[in-house]
Formats: sequence, C-alpha cells, structure tokens
Amino acid sequence: MTTAKTSELEIQHAILDLMLDGKVWSNADLKDRLKDTLQLTGADRSVGARPNEALWENRVNNSLAPARASSLYAKGFVVNCGHGLHQISAKGPELYHGRFQLRYGRLAQRDGSHRQA
Repeated sequence: MTTAKTSELEIQHAILDLMLDGKVWSNADLKDRLKDTLQLTGADRSVGARPNEALWENRVNNSLAPARASSLYAKGFVVNCGHGLHQISAKGPELYHGRFQLRYGRLAQRDGSHRQA
C-alpha cells in the first residue's frame, strides 16, 4: 500500500470543480462523486483519526468546516445553505479562477513533481 496521500488542497480543488455547477451540495453527495473522481491511494482509503471515516473523507469534512481557518468557507469560496449543505459563493467562481488558481495553480503530485492545476 502506498503512503502517498491526496492533499486537502487537491480535495478542495476537486470540490470546487463540482460546485461550479451552482447546485447545493451535501457532504454525502460530494463524497459520493469525489470517490470516483479523485485518484485515491491506499493511504487515502485507510481509516483516519475518526473511526469509520477514511482519511480522504475526513479531509472533505475539514474542507467544508466553517470554523477551520483553511476551509473553503474561510477562503470565501463556499456559503452555507443549511446543516451539511454547501454552495459555491457568488464570488466563488471568480475567486476560484483568479486567486485560487494563481495561488494554488501548482499542485504537488504524489511523486514530488508538480503539475498545473
């Protein structure tokens, strides 16, 4: 089993890719789509700090936690639409295509190299 893990930043990028459709997404709906979209490693699928939750699922939840300083909420990309319901903010697409791409446009690959986002 590989020890490489998908970063929280890569997961946030994938979440925003899905949210660009403007729909309201639940954590469960996002996880259902992301499990087929992300190239999850064995390490990603291993149980994280929370029982019965894979590490990658924990990172999805962290990305969507309003209280976390590194969350999509804190970055202004997502707004709350009810308990566990999220939608890209009005400024989200602009921010996503602007600052986020400029700041995070180079994502680290598992082999240590970088690729353009």
